[in-house]
Order: sequence, then C-alpha cells, then structure tokens
Amino acid sequence: MKKTWRHAGLAIALLVSTEGCGDKKAGDQAGATSGGGSAAGASLIVAAGQQGAFLPPELADPRFADESTLPMAPFQMPATDFSTAGAETEPNNTRLTATPIGQGLAIRGEMTAGDVDHFVFETRGEPQLWAVEAVGKGVRGLIYNAPGDAQRTEAQQLDSTKLVIPNLFLSAGKHSIELQPSYTPGPYTLRAVPMGKPDLRMEREPNDQEAYSESLRAGIPRVGFLLDRKDRDGYSFALREPAHVLLQVTSPPDISLMVTVSRTIGPSYSFSATSKGEGVRMDVMLPPGDYLAVVASNDKGSLTPYKLRLDLLNPFATPADREPNNDHTEAAPLPSDLVLRGSVGEYGDKDWYKLPTLASETSMRIQVLGVTGSMTPRGSIQVINRTGDRDQILNWANADSILEVKLPANAPLFIQLTHRGDYQLKLSFNPGIPPIAGKAAFTVSLPSGPHLVEAFSISAQRLPLPVTVHNPGNQPIQVALEAVTSHSVWNVTPAQQTVTVDPGKRVTVPLQLNLPPDEGARDAVQIAVRASSPAGTASATTNVYALCAATPANPQAYSPLPGQMLGGLNLASASLGARPVAVDIKLSREKMLYDGLTP
Repeated sequence: MKKTWRHAGLAIALLVSTEGCGDKKAGDQAGATSGGGSAAGASLIVAAGQQGAFLPPELADPRFADESTLPMAPFQMPATDFSTAGAETEPNNTRLTATPIGQGLAIRGEMTAGDVDHFVFETRGEPQLWAVEAVGKGVRGLIYNAPGDAQRTEAQQLDSTKLVIPNLFLSAGKHSIELQPSYTPGPYTLRAVPMGKPDLRMEREPNDQEAYSESLRAGIPRVGFLLDRKDRDGYSFALREPAHVLLQVTSPPDISLMVTVSRTIGPSYSFSATSKGEGVRMDVMLPPGDYLAVVASNDKGSLTPYKLRLDLLNPFATPADREPNNDHTEAAPLPSDLVLRGSVGEYGDKDWYKLPTLASETSMRIQVLGVTGSMTPRGSIQVINRTGDRDQILNWANADSILEVKLPANAPLFIQLTHRGDYQLKLSFNPGIPPIAGKAAFTVSLPSGPHLVEAFSISAQRLPLPVTVHNPGNQPIQVALEAVTSHSVWNVTPAQQTVTVDPGKRVTVPLQLNLPPDEGARDAVQIAVRASSPAGTASATTNVYALCAATPANPQAYSPLPGQMLGGLNLASASLGARPVAVDIKLSREKMLYDGLTP
C-alpha cells in the first residue's frame, strides 16, 4: 500500500507492507472468487469494493462466510503404482546419506531392527499442500524435518501398518523424511503426494504445539482432521476486552471429542464427550487475554473432518446459565422468571447462582421441573451461606419434588448445582423478593453495516453510529444507555446517557466511536449498546472493520495532550543561545539524558 505525506512543499512516499493489507483491491478479489456467500460476507465485499479498500483473503472470498462450501470430504490419498518406484540405498541412516525419493515421489525400502532410514525429496512450483505416507509393519515412526530443523512433524497412524502426515504446506525446495523402525523387520513403501492449493479454512500440519497453533478468527469456521488419538490441533485467538464467546465444534460421528480452552494466565475449560459424535458448544464469558483452543480425540482417529467455529456474541445478552459460574466469585444472577435452566458438569464444573440479600428471614422453595444425567434433587442442589468467607450448607425442610429452606437475613447466599446433566428449577420466596429486571418491552437497534474505517491512518477517526430506542407500549419510558467495544484502544460514547421515549415513538441518539491514529488492519471490532430501565434491558451489536485504503471516518488531528501542554519554542535550547546560569556539577550525568536523536 502506498501512502504519501506532504509537509512544507516536500512530498515523501513510503511503501508500507502490513498484516491484513493485500495486493489487490476488494473488487478485484471478489471478481476472482466463486460460490455464494452469506449476506454479511457479500455486503462487506461490496462496501470495501466501493471504497477501493483492501480485504485479507479470509474476508475477500465470499465462500468463507458460507459454511456449505467447507471442505468436509473424508481424508483420502490417490493411489500410487509402486511397481516402477525406486528403492532405498544404504547407508541412509543420517541426513547426509539420505536416499533421494526421485521424480516419481515414491520409493520402496526394507527396515531392520535398530535401523533408521532418511530420505529427501524436492518440490517445485508454487507452494501447495502435501501428504506423506509410509506403509509397512517395520515402520514405527514417520517424521518430516523442516529445513534448518525449525520443526519436526510426526505422522498420524491410520492403522497398524499405515502412517500419514496430512496437510503439509510446502514451498519449492528439498525436504527431509525420517523413518523409525518397529520391533518387526519388514518391507515398506514411502510416498509424497501433492494435494493441491489449500483452502485457508483447512488446518495445516504441524499445529500440535502452542508455537504452531493456527489463528482462529471470529465468524470464520475451520476444518481439520484427527487421524489418530495422539493428534492435537491447536488454534489461537485473542480478546482485547471481556467478551461473550461461543465456541462450537462439530465432531466426526465415529470418535469421542475432547476440547480444551486455556488462557496464558488464568483458568482453562475442558469438555469431554460422553458419546461418539457428540459436539461441543461452549457459551462463555471470557476475560481479555491470549487463548489456545485444542481439539483432540479421546479414543481413536477418524477420516472424517471436524468443524470448529468461534463467534463473538452480544456481551449484554448472556444466558442464565452463563459460564463461567464455577464458584461463588463467578456466580450468575437469578433470571427474571426465577427459573434456573442449564447444564452442569459438561466441563467438570459446578454451577453457582447468587441469591438476593434479604432484609428478613425468608422461606425459599425449589420446585424440580426436571433433572437429567447423574443429577438428583437432594444430591445435586445445595443452598450455601458464605458468611465468614466459608461455605455453610443450609438444611432442607423437606426433600420431595419441592425443596424448602429457610434463608437468613443479611447473608451472602448462593445455590450450587453439581454432578452432570441438564436441569430446570423453579424458585419461589415467602415473603416475595423485588422483581428482577428481564427482557424489556422496548427495543434498541444499531445500523447493521458493515462499517469501515481506515487502517494505519495518520489521523484520529470518529465514526458516528445512531442508536434507536423504540417504545411500542402505551406509557413513556426512561432508559439509560451504555456502550462498549471489543477493542481496548477504541472507545465509544453515547451523546446522551439517559433518554425518555414516548409511547409508540422512536428516539435516535448519536453514538460516537473514537479511534486513535495508526490502528492496524484487523478482524471486525464489535460495538455493543444496552438500554436499561427498571422494567428490563435491551441491547444490540454491530461490527466495524479497519481496512487498508478505506475512506477515513471524519479524520481529526490527534492531540492526546490538552492545548496548555503542547509546547512551542524551547527557550532553554542551546541552539537558540540559552546558557546555564550556574555550572552544573552533575553535567556528566545529565548528558546521559541526550541520545542525539530525540529532539
């Protein structure tokens, strides 16, 4: 991307290469793709094309917004005729003596006890995906060694005699293969097979370590293979602000899936399927940080791919059983209808709910509408008093289909659910508790977009977003507005904190999004707004994309300091003739402050 700065008659042109800035405009990229994209994907491509903005490949291709185009075919390698394949040449037990596989990319060999065979093959042309396969009872390990020993990729075992390394993305050059012996000598075959240009949504090997994890972008599904139970596929994502995250993994039908989400510093969340083909749906509130999602199998491998997708949901719209709620510090509030619905134990966790602080002793009844799995009313439901920072379990008055307990006044009270299963519990209080705000009768909305701002702009930008509150009722309402972004450096502020909406009317309030200069091209930044009243809340979200060469949004001179702190001429500068009024006996130490570069 070319940018030009002009100052005092001097033009300076720089060629800037940045992550997320491509070498084609969105219109050019869209014309080169095929397949039907979703409305969101198509509208972004059109908006970027109208401004001549640059889109990264994942956003420029409409297929990436259309899950029906995912490469979900089972793993399969084409057949190879080994009758004309070459044979290994001994000695080849080191890389220096490695046997060339040859142009046919297939070779036969013999493995003996304690032997290690090394091979080398050469690729030409454009980078593409490759698969390497070794077949024979004498082979225990198949390893691809990247040039310079940057990484070692171990094969996955399809059956007792077949080892495969799938989805290696190789550029032109020489590549090293190492075969390790089993305890049973015997012949083997080895081949390297070109698999064509990669679909960017398909995993690439190696990705079994955190250093090699692949980027997981919100809204763009990924596909991968777990060909054996030892394979681990890692995907990384980062959150700049607290976020409501939905992670979904669709399992192959013939394996039991295991998924772990961990933070660099902080807790981890694990899911283990109880049956083959059971998928994962993690609906969690996560703090800012760098995350690693690892997908693995609990029992065996599969030739059928899994599907993985990450989405950022509305941070103001969380389910009653929102995760994490594993202890009293993360306890969820009671829902407005006083019915607890959810699942517990799927991550080896517990579910906690916080009861209101009561002014007087109150009787609470819990009607068990349903529990499944290993849950039982008496064994899985506990009411806990946390007075004195310790758990004191309150006793039930009775334990049939309706449980009753006396709640003390002015105490920190919680409900804890344990074991594993789904639950639906209805609470009632005598005397009653104040109503809990739920879903409001009014609505709030933001324009759907997509909204574009310039990436790497030299100016600050201000993007106005109108928030509309609609009151369909027959009474005026007063609502409080608040807004957040998913990016820690961006900030958003409503022009009014409180608005009154007459019956049957709509009120629009400007919402101003502020961006500092030099914001990089990135994934969509979520803007969320919530309108609250005593009767309930309503919320809405929209997305903003920072793209290279997009039209700047109301560019402004960036002045992080107030005008009083912005300097003029430095009258103490030696270049203007200033001299010290007294000899500085520590002048030698003061010179350390001047590096000759900073003005």
